[in-house]
Amino acid sequence: MLIFLGSIAQTNTNTDEQKTTVSVATPAKFNGGEAALQRYLAKKTVYPELALENDVQGEVMVMFVVNRQGDVENVTVVSKKIGFGLEMEAMRVVKSTSGMWTPAMQKGEVVAMRFQIPIRFHLEPKTPKKKKRRKK
Repeated sequence: MLIFLGSIAQTNTNTDEQKTTVSVATPAKFNGGEAALQRYLAKKTVYPELALENDVQGEVMVMFVVNRQGDVENVTVVSKKIGFGLEMEAMRVVKSTSGMWTPAMQKGEVVAMRFQIPIRFHLEPKTPKKKKRRKK
């Protein structure tokens, strides 16, 4: 689930001033769409060993910008800290999507766009091993 937070459009002047817009005509898109992004994140996320050892799970909300070149930048965690390496892994996997995005468009110009996405870390319940019965 991608959450659109607005876009940041660079002005065409020689200043470093930035203009923030509320919406864009064509949002930035992960190549292949949202389903492809979900598959990519699921495949590339590595559950941190420390979190596995301590049975830690949860959701890390990550905010980032898809810039005018389709690269990911300014990746930050905006949720309450869980620890055990989950935040670092969430940021790493989001950064790894850099270059896999088609930038947003506003009034015929390419603009940067901010997103917020959840990265979920979930452990399957442990099932007890069945004991083999001996034949008498």
